[in-house]
Amino acid sequence: MKGKRAAAAAMSAMLILLMSRNAFAFGSNVDMSPHQSSYERERTSEEWAKLRDNRIDWDELRDLVHEYNPTVSELWIRFRDNEHDGLYHVGISSALEAVEQRYSEASSRAGTDIEQAMADLEYQTSSVRTALDSTAQSTDREAARAQIEQTEQTVTETIRKSIITIRSSEEQRKLFALKASHNQSLYEAAVRREAAGQGTALDTLMTKESWEQSALSLQEAETQLKKLRQLLAVNLGWKYDASPELCAVPLPTAEQLSGLHLDTDTKLALQNNLAIRISERKQAVSGTDGQVNQLGLRIENQKEAVRSDMISRYQAVKQAEGGLSQARLTAQNAAAALQKAERSFSLGAASARDLEQARFAAESAELSVRIAEYSLASEYYDYLAGRDGIATANAGNE
Repeated sequence: MKGKRAAAAAMSAMLILLMSRNAFAFGSNVDMSPHQSSYERERTSEEWAKLRDNRIDWDELRDLVHEYNPTVSELWIRFRDNEHDGLYHVGISSALEAVEQRYSEASSRAGTDIEQAMADLEYQTSSVRTALDSTAQSTDREAARAQIEQTEQTVTETIRKSIITIRSSEEQRKLFALKASHNQSLYEAAVRREAAGQGTALDTLMTKESWEQSALSLQEAETQLKKLRQLLAVNLGWKYDASPELCAVPLPTAEQLSGLHLDTDTKLALQNNLAIRISERKQAVSGTDGQVNQLGLRIENQKEAVRSDMISRYQAVKQAEGGLSQARLTAQNAAAALQKAERSFSLGAASARDLEQARFAAESAELSVRIAEYSLASEYYDYLAGRDGIATANAGNE
C-alpha cells in the first residue's frame, strides 16, 4: 500500500508540473531587469526620473521599496517569473481526476479484490486531495501576490519609522552636543575654582567625568546616526556610502490626531489586513473539510489578534500625545525660568553661572519637545499602517 501511495503522489506532482509549464509560453522580448522590479514601460520617464534622483521623498517610499529594496524586488521578479512559467495556473481538479483514473486502471489490471481496490482508491484519493490542498494554496496567484504585498508594506513602514528615527536621532545628537558643551563649561569652571582655592579636587573630578561621559554619548550618537543612514540607503537601492537627500517628516497635526477613531479604524484594519486575506484565499482554494475548518479557525483567531493589536497601537498614540504635552509644558516652564534669570542677571541679582544653567535647561527642553514630536509621529504612522493592512494577526495558538 505504501508503494501505491507513493506512486499516486509522484503522478500527481508530475501532472501538476507538466500542466504549469505548458500553461504559458515565454515571450521573446521580455526585458528582465535585475536592478528594479518593474519593466521600464510600466512607468513614465518622469516617474522613473523622480525615483532615480538623489532624494528620498516621503510620498515615494512605497514606490522606492517596490522597485529597489533588494528583498522586495527579488520577490516581485520571482513572482513575475513564476507567472510566466504558469506556476499560478495549476489545474488541480484535472490533476486529481488523472491520478484517480490511472490508479483505477492499475488496480483493474492487477486483478486484486475489487473491494480492497476500492478501499485503496478511497484512501489514495483522500491523501492526494490533502496534498493538492497544499499545492493549491502555495500556487494560488492571489495568495502569492498578497504575501508579497504584505512584505512590501511591512518593509515600507519599517523604512518610514527608520526615517523618523534618523530625524529624532539628529535632535538627540544636538541634545548630547549641548550637554557636552555645558559639562565642559562646568568642568573648566571647577578647574578655576580649585586653582583659586574655592573648590575641591573631587568637584573637579566629578565634573570631568560628566563631561567625558557626555562627549562619549555624543560620539556614540553620531556613529549610530551614520549606521542608520547607511542602512536606509542600502534598503532603498543606493550604495551604503551614498548620501541621498532625506525628506522631512510630516508631523501629524491636531486635526489628524483627532481623526483617529478606534472602532472605525479597527473595522478597516480587519478589511484591509493582508494576513487575513491570505488565509481567506487559502481557505477558498482548499477542497478538504479539515483544511477549510482549520483555516476558518485561524481566520477567527487572526481577527481577534488584529483587534488587540489596534488597541495597543491606539494606546501608544495616546501615550505619545501625553509625552509631547508634558515636554511642551516643561519647555514653557524652562523658557519662563530663562526670562526670569535674564532679568535677574541684568539687575545683578543672578550670576553668570545661574544664567548659563537656565539657558541650558531651556535649550534642552526645546530639543526634548522635538524628540517627543518624532515619537508621536512614529506611533501615529504605525497606527495608520495597522489600519491599512499590517496590524499584527499572529494568533497565540498558531
